[in-house]
Amino acid sequence: KGSQFLVSCLPFTKETKNIVNKKLFDLMEDDSVFVNIGRGKNVDEEDLHQCLLTNKLLGACMDVSCVEPLPKDHWIYTDEEVRDKVLLTCHKVDNMDYTLQQRGVWVKQNL
Repeated sequence: KGSQFLVSCLPFTKETKNIVNKKLFDLMEDDSVFVNIGRGKNVDEEDLHQCLLTNKLLGACMDVSCVEPLPKDHWIYTDEEVRDKVLLTCHKVDNMDYTLQQRGVWVKQNL
């Protein structure tokens, strides 16, 4: 049996670019969940999209993405079949005054 959860917390390097892809998703159980708290460019987002469309993945939690903030025409926003399967979180964890003041702005931009 494969894994039901995959959590990526890798740094971005030339070796990790698109390391999370269809080949890796295929090793997982059907209806699995993918979580990315590492770097967006480590994920082949088109492979992720296809796995969500085909129900290979139950869902995904994306703390980061290839392009930030996501453009308004990104499939996460526009594809009605998958947008409810993706939870976007704000990749901001420090406690600087600026961050605390801007947190609401960043959340609004990501939504």
